[in-house]
Amino acid sequence: MEWNVAVSRSPRLVLFILILMVPACQTAKLHYSAGDRLWAGVDAYERGDYDRALPLLQPFAESGNAVAQEKLGQMYWLGLGVPQDSVEAAKWLRKASDQDVADAQTTLATLYLLGDGVNRNHVEAARLLRITAEQGIPEAQFFLGLLYRYGEGVPRNNVQALKWLELAAAQGKDSALKACEALMREMKPQEISEAEEFVREWKPKPAR
Repeated sequence: MEWNVAVSRSPRLVLFILILMVPACQTAKLHYSAGDRLWAGVDAYERGDYDRALPLLQPFAESGNAVAQEKLGQMYWLGLGVPQDSVEAAKWLRKASDQDVADAQTTLATLYLLGDGVNRNHVEAARLLRITAEQGIPEAQFFLGLLYRYGEGVPRNNVQALKWLELAAAQGKDSALKACEALMREMKPQEISEAEEFVREWKPKPAR
């Protein structure tokens, strides 16, 4: 089944690539104020210096900073500078997700899809993916489309599936394009037209 292939090929490396899409901070100071230490930690994270990033980010994550919580969650999920621990990752990603950090929401949804560090829960995955899909994140759009295609966590709906898969494909996601082609062979012309009209009029929602 295409769904199983997609989930099995949603590896941690894919999310790591998403992380690297965040613009890197250019910090060259040797001594930092409290605020600067946060961004020094983010800078170290973006440069792959996780041993330096961890002690800088940890205090901010513990004090409730969503940026630090998201980075710490990604580090634990991918085993970057810390032992890989999906349960610890889910804890920090959930804290950041509750503060509307889109990267955290997308990654946490993936954990729910895989049952990695959390109980598998496609309903919660769909809820989180919808938030970030509506903001224009192609990975979220792709997986939300597959959830609609197979009726996992949401009612099965080919029109909704094609909407989200086409939006992901428009951003260059080849797996979404292939999924669209397969799905359209099963759909009526009026269903395809309905989905394509939605795509033409769709605009991303601003982050909350």
